[in-house]
Amino acid sequence: MHSALVGLEQRRRAEAADPSAPRDAVPRSRQRAAKPAPEPAATPAPTPVDEDGLPRLTATTGPLDGPGPVPQRQEGERFHYSGRTDEPTELEFPIERPEPGVVAVALVEATTKSSLSITPMVRTRTRVDTHSSLLYVASYHGRGRSRRVLAGDVTHLKVEAGRRSEWSVRLYAPTEVDELLGEREGFGETVLAVRPGDPTEVVIHAKSSSWHAQFVCGCWRDDDCECPSPKGLPSWFRTYISAYGEAMRVVTLPRPGLFVLHTDKPTDPWRLQVRPYGSGPKHD
Repeated sequence: MHSALVGLEQRRRAEAADPSAPRDAVPRSRQRAAKPAPEPAATPAPTPVDEDGLPRLTATTGPLDGPGPVPQRQEGERFHYSGRTDEPTELEFPIERPEPGVVAVALVEATTKSSLSITPMVRTRTRVDTHSSLLYVASYHGRGRSRRVLAGDVTHLKVEAGRRSEWSVRLYAPTEVDELLGEREGFGETVLAVRPGDPTEVVIHAKSSSWHAQFVCGCWRDDDCECPSPKGLPSWFRTYISAYGEAMRVVTLPRPGLFVLHTDKPTDPWRLQVRPYGSGPKHD
């Protein structure tokens, strides 16, 4: 997938772990790693430029290049949860996030010869809740990948896996996510940062059986967000859209936060173009 998240495929440099601790122990201190390289991209097939000059998307052919094995957590590595199983299993475990109380960006990968799901949970003494699945993979899917925003109240992850399954969940802080700027093209799901500045809007041209895009406010309160509309913006501006097939839509980015795009398949193409708010044609 092209231009999805800068640094999501190279692992953070692990800190030295306590030799007396078990292999899966999580060190208390964290060493910030330099931004890694982008993850492997899908193989693009050039699309001829039609004489009509109308917008079209670059197609993809074949599977993703060099996905490699599902990454497994290394000793001393934090914010990375992974496992393998040969038999059907269900497990739930607490998570640590890069910035406590703040949303995290989850990069999820898995393979299975049966089926596998990874679900965020809230489990405290006074509250139990289940969030939407981060990833569901069946044997006919092959390798599954997703990028999702993990809500700030999630405390645990639940993995339900069938035979011969491998999975990995790596968590990143919003500050580690690549910024949405200018124009970019890519494939599949993506999460990009919206940095401080004047309100803007992003034109999304995507092609997928079903897809949706949304702005996540940087207050990280989700549906409880009460941030006032920036001066000059009407109260009805759109921060969420959905579409089927190939379509072009516009989402408003009113303040700092995250831009999230979900597609049906990892090879579904898209193009994003950021522009000043209200600068587009009236029919948008």
